[in-house]
Amino acid sequence: MKNKEMQLSTLRGRLRRVIADNGLKQKEFAKTIGVSANYVYLLTSGRNTTISEPLAKLIETLYHCPPGWIIYGDKEIYGDKEAERTSERGNLRADTIEKLKRMDVHALRSVAAFIKTLDEVNRQN
Repeated sequence: MKNKEMQLSTLRGRLRRVIADNGLKQKEFAKTIGVSANYVYLLTSGRNTTISEPLAKLIETLYHCPPGWIIYGDKEIYGDKEAERTSERGNLRADTIEKLKRMDVHALRSVAAFIKTLDEVNRQN
C-alpha cells in the first residue's frame, strides 16, 4: 500500500486530508463543524478512532466528503479535478458562513433578500 493510501486508511488521515484540502487549521475546522479544537486534535492525532454518523454527515454537507468515506474509508473521496473544485467550493462555503456569522440582523436580511431574488430568477430560467 502506498504511503498516501495508508494515510487515508485511517480516520486520522482522512480528516487531515479534508482539513488540508480546504486550507483550514484544525481550530477553524472544529469551529465550522461545531466541536472543540481539542476533539479535532484527538481525532487527527489518532487518539480517537471513531466519529459519529451525524458528525460525518455534517462534514459531508460542508466539505462534500461522503460519510462512508469519513467513517470507514469507503470509496475514493473524489478524483483530482473534482478535488480542486470541492476544495474551492468548501473554502468559499466556509468563508461565507464565517462572514454570515459576523453580520448583524440588518445585513442578514439584505443577504436573505438577495438570495430570494436569485432563487426567483433561477426559477424563471
